[in-house]
Amino acid sequence: SDDRLTNVLTGAFITLPATEINGAAILENGNLLVSDGNGAGLFKEISLSDASIVATYETGILLDNGDLAGICTGPGLNDGGDEECTNFSTFYVNHGPGLSGSTLYNVAYSGGNAMMTLETTVPFETHIAYNAEDNVVYLVNASGAFVRSYDPTLNTFLGDLTILGGINQLYAVAYNPADGLLYVGDANDDKVYTVDLVSGASTFYGNAPIEGGDLAIQNGKLYLATRAGNKLYEVIAGGDAVLVGNIPANVNGMAQANNASGLVLANFGATAFTEVNSATGAIVAQYNTMLNGSPFTLVNGDMAAGCGDDNTVVDVCDALETGECYATAVTYIQGTSSTGGMIAGNRTDETNALGAPEGTDNLVFVSLGYGGSITVGFSGAVPNGPGADIRVTETTFNNPIGCATYREYADVSVSQDSIVWYYIGTVCKSANMVDISAALDVNGDAVALECIQYVRVANNDAETFTPDGFDVDGVTAIHNCAAGIADAPASDNATEQLGVLESYPNPTSGPSQVVFATGATGRALLEVYDMNGRNVATLFNQEAQVGQEYRADFDGVALPNGVYIYRLTTVNEIIIDKFMIAK
Repeated sequence: SDDRLTNVLTGAFITLPATEINGAAILENGNLLVSDGNGAGLFKEISLSDASIVATYETGILLDNGDLAGICTGPGLNDGGDEECTNFSTFYVNHGPGLSGSTLYNVAYSGGNAMMTLETTVPFETHIAYNAEDNVVYLVNASGAFVRSYDPTLNTFLGDLTILGGINQLYAVAYNPADGLLYVGDANDDKVYTVDLVSGASTFYGNAPIEGGDLAIQNGKLYLATRAGNKLYEVIAGGDAVLVGNIPANVNGMAQANNASGLVLANFGATAFTEVNSATGAIVAQYNTMLNGSPFTLVNGDMAAGCGDDNTVVDVCDALETGECYATAVTYIQGTSSTGGMIAGNRTDETNALGAPEGTDNLVFVSLGYGGSITVGFSGAVPNGPGADIRVTETTFNNPIGCATYREYADVSVSQDSIVWYYIGTVCKSANMVDISAALDVNGDAVALECIQYVRVANNDAETFTPDGFDVDGVTAIHNCAAGIADAPASDNATEQLGVLESYPNPTSGPSQVVFATGATGRALLEVYDMNGRNVATLFNQEAQVGQEYRADFDGVALPNGVYIYRLTTVNEIIIDKFMIAK
């Protein structure tokens, strides 16, 4: 009768912005829904944090005497439900005055609280993004120098990737699962860029007032919350950001909520996360930040979140017919010479990578250059058959062995949709075949691919020492060639992998020993790679006798913690063995 809500346990009350209340119920988001019998025919949604009206709902009838009741039909925010993600994760990182480096927390919502759990720390100011499909948190150095990958399940750092393009002051970061790119806001020039998480290359995306704050993707749209100005914008590709509305002051982090319209904000000096509507910026709810059972005050930081429900590889093989023997489509990213100059024009015709490779020393190839790559597509499926599946033909001008005498190397990745890519190995002239069965995701986990349709060949800048980089003469789908491959040795048709590769101890604090034996006599190449596809070391590169056991020592004590790969390449097989450095 006095239009207020009273806590019967404590006696505390708040005055409600409604008259003639005849019914009330608590909503799943923590707000209060009341029926107003003042002849208005409205239900009113009221925030219990500040007693403001969040929304009104027309009933179409006159509300007189009555009542309301509600029940929770599913878990709350970020806990999953009929229309929510069941494997949703949220992260918050804290840094600023009085703090050393940055501290990363996992956030779990329970009722009106945001329960925080320590994940890890890094010795630099970082802003974060989250790849829920692969369960990887990207910690971006605020200076724009690099991005460090972190696996929260294994509590392991997966390596650093240098960000190219000279961007800096990266205070706003988000990961887009639709294209697999990192989106970063540069406060130095008020622009948003995309960053390729394989090459580190950055590309302009759109203009936006990056005044602190954060980026987040909700329902397929990219939003920017600004710390200065207290505004919410939608960032438009190739254009200027569009103002959505006002939001609470001093935002330092933002992430999507576990619904179709919510954005969760972290504000400097606050003791609660605030959820706002992405269409208006209006406050929806607040969640008290708690650490070890006590209230937690937010300083400077960042937020990230994502849904990991669909973490399976989409297999398109059933919808594709068997493709052609040779690639029929191409996309070329031209690199530079070893001195930073232009690649000669007669080496930059990307169509030279299509069709059957000539296998000659004529100018019938395309040079990748340093930082360069070429992506080829096949008219149908490239099956994962027995033994090697893909051959990359390279030209080294009168150097028949190539690898040892004229160092040109390239990293090969494959994809079913040209969006999600899997590393399968590194090639050179005399070791030019790779196996789709060796596919690894960003975490270094093996991925079972029945087929692929796209192949990316990227110059390995660390291992290549020639003026113009790796030269691609052609890419061949071995099992699509009905009569065999004229330019391939008999080993292309190998049907057995008889070699052995193992290492111990695993995990290791640094030193480890790898033991291997090959299934055929011939040149064997044993290498170590990190999860960004970079060659860390070459341990063996000479002829190996079939069946003989070989041992090699590797000391990784100077490397950061993470997952690494031993890769053995022989004349008829490629074998991968993962190991972990955990100091």
